Amino acid sequence: MSLRMLSADESYEKLVVEFTRSQYALYHTLSLNVLSHQRQIIEDHGPLELTRTLMQKHNWPKDDEHITFLPFGLLCLRGITIMRIVA
Repeated sequence: MSLRMLSADESYEKLVVEFTRSQYALYHTLSLNVLSHQRQIIEDHGPLELTRTLMQKHNWPKDDEHITFLPFGLLCLRGITIMRIVA
């Protein structure tokens, strides 16, 4: 069941805006505090790059909920964490 079906259009739009803002805030914080060797992780998880990559890989349309609610900030944090654990 999609989130769009669970909520009225207005509350769905607010949910999308708040989720996207939170991801941008996390991504921005990570990009300000990143070490030079982690720069590639930041660039790979940028919202535009990651969206384009996943749409091509999975053949998702632009309005797919996987794209609408793409947790690019959290995925970036995960990538940095994994890099630190492995290093």
